[in-house]
Amino acid sequence: MKPLSAIDLLTRMFDVELRFLQSDKPDLRMLATAFHPDVVVHEPKSLPYAGDWTGFEGIGALFRRMREVWSDLRVEQLEATRDGDAVFMTCTIHL
Repeated sequence: MKPLSAIDLLTRMFDVELRFLQSDKPDLRMLATAFHPDVVVHEPKSLPYAGDWTGFEGIGALFRRMREVWSDLRVEQLEATRDGDAVFMTCTIHL
């Protein structure tokens, strides 16, 4: 199986994240379509949901917390490149 391009990988990730955030009854199984079971998301101390969020339950809790904090979330001007297992991206996120 050919690996996804960086932009395809991130587009899928943000699509799943936004659908999860917008869902009335978000299902953790949805996250498995875009995230590895051992995912770890590191959020900086400056955010109201700082810390490390691990696995589907962790990022599900993170996304639920984000939904409590922000009334809207949009991703624009997404650009990305991939070098092996590393993906580098830039975008504008409106919160």
